[in-house]
Amino acid sequence: MTTENIATVKRFLQNESLRNLAGPRNAGIRQRMMECMTGVRMPKAKCGVNALESEVFKAANIDTGLCLARKWDAVDQWAHADKATNETL
Repeated sequence: MTTENIATVKRFLQNESLRNLAGPRNAGIRQRMMECMTGVRMPKAKCGVNALESEVFKAANIDTGLCLARKWDAVDQWAHADKATNETL
């Protein structure tokens, strides 16, 4: 996973939540995000919300012992951390 790919995923998550990516209409978006996270082309069937969440949690170094709401909050903080830094420059 390259820094550029992580930045792409973070930019997406600054405007959209993982919680809103469920459902068949978002399968293509999840697939592209999984490709960015893993660097491997994956079929849509392997790109469910749970699989995507797991990859994002790994990339953000989020503790797997946290409850799901805390994990989502941590993802939001992770995604917006660079945005706040860039706005202050």
